Amino acid sequence: MRIAILTFGGHAYYPHLLVRSLLSFKYTWRVFAPDIQQDEYRNIIGNTENIIFYPKPRMRHLQNISVMRNLIESLEEFQPDLVHLLAYYPWLTPFSKRLEKFKLILTVHDPRKHKGDIASKIVPGSEKFFFQKATHIITLGRQMRQEIIRIGNVVPDKISVVSHGNYNIYNEWIQPGTEVQPNRILFFGRLYAYKGLEYLIQAAPLISQHIPDAQFVIAGEGKNSYSRNVLKKVAGNKQFRVYNEYISDHLAAQLFQESSLLVLPYIDASQSGPLMMSYAFKKPVVATDVGSLPEYVDHGQTGFLVPPKNSVALADKIICLLKDNGLRAKMGMAGYHKSVTDFAWEKIAQETLNVYRRALDI
Repeated sequence: MRIAILTFGGHAYYPHLLVRSLLSFKYTWRVFAPDIQQDEYRNIIGNTENIIFYPKPRMRHLQNISVMRNLIESLEEFQPDLVHLLAYYPWLTPFSKRLEKFKLILTVHDPRKHKGDIASKIVPGSEKFFFQKATHIITLGRQMRQEIIRIGNVVPDKISVVSHGNYNIYNEWIQPGTEVQPNRILFFGRLYAYKGLEYLIQAAPLISQHIPDAQFVIAGEGKNSYSRNVLKKVAGNKQFRVYNEYISDHLAAQLFQESSLLVLPYIDASQSGPLMMSYAFKKPVVATDVGSLPEYVDHGQTGFLVPPKNSVALADKIICLLKDNGLRAKMGMAGYHKSVTDFAWEKIAQETLNVYRRALDI
């Protein structure tokens, strides 16, 4: 097989880790990745002779047209048996006719744009275009598969579910001597409305009634009206420590090492990168029962699931975990075990190759 992979950045280290695992198979590969990520790919993969790095303008820049045209020309020169898009990218739509000559595999992380997600590359309506153009779609959860069927009018046989791989790579930034801080609760990720941070803030007084020394860490960048409004609610509150900034890998590792558990109080979701990071650091998670999160959190084993927009239920499960050191440790180890088995990148790559073979009828 001759396989081309196009990645457009984003999704943390998902593209890098998938590419690394796929390149271990003896096929003819050509990977196209943004040049801003050269160092990341070299650090993770090592030999990047099969990777072509291209200049990637900002999303709204018209230069995207010439960049995408050059990518299409490079694909035509390579003559792949199939092309795998690791996301949909709106600036490819003007080249739909030239894309039709390829068998297209499309990975869908988010079937639709989440509330308040201003960084999303999803232009409303463009997702349906790519759903229809793809020969086959890979998505990261069964619930997401149903949503693609519903909103994209896609036949079920055209969609395969391949789980998100683990983020155990973050263990490379573990800092020896960093210890867990008692009763530290972590919220990690960009501050958008669909993340439901206000429900954790509402739960804080309930938690503090039972755990007076509870600490809340909010770590993630948010420069929008939602983040400004929600962070006003904890301004001056000494129980809260806020990192409203880009979080480096080193700082991310430190924050997870110091935390007792991770909270995902989302009101809407598909899957979650921070959840994978939590498993890497052997931390249990309290998450809401939305999107495909129930497919990644084994309730009562790797963490707890609660209804969305329910601060009382959220507080109850956080208190349960903070009061039981043994349960936290047991759930943390179960999450880590799940990450190296169910979410092992070798498994993800093999399942991805199975999709390729299905698309090519081999």
